[in-house]
Amino acid sequence: MFRSRKRKDRWIEAQARRLVCESEAFLAGRYAHDLQRQGMPVPTWAWISELAHAPVEQMLAPAPVERGMWMRDHTAAQWQNAVVLLAHELVTAARHTGCSVEELQQAIVVEVELEYSPLRFGAWAAGPGLFVCEVRRTLGQFRARPRS
Repeated sequence: MFRSRKRKDRWIEAQARRLVCESEAFLAGRYAHDLQRQGMPVPTWAWISELAHAPVEQMLAPAPVERGMWMRDHTAAQWQNAVVLLAHELVTAARHTGCSVEELQQAIVVEVELEYSPLRFGAWAAGPGLFVCEVRRTLGQFRARPRS
């Protein structure tokens, strides 16, 4: 019984470490790429979190050579391109509004992330096009708001 308890404790510790690593990756906007690197499917919300949480330099950086090896499916490539496109749009909007990209991420992208619903975005079926439209719509609303 003692051995079984020790094994269970090690398993719980390993799961706790995994959860911490996954949470850190999510909050740093790296979770989608971590899943891809492991060959796992990437849920829509993971791509949304990249735009909402990753530093702009990370989103705009050229993809490492290794990324080409693990970006196997066309849908993942479309999501990556959508994130890069929207990152450029956030940089442009920041220049025009005088806000930082981080402020726009908080005011716009996090709003989209918090409103995310699999039914609304159609999970993978709608693809990244709907996400691009939604972020652009929200960005347009932000630009139209009066500044104090």
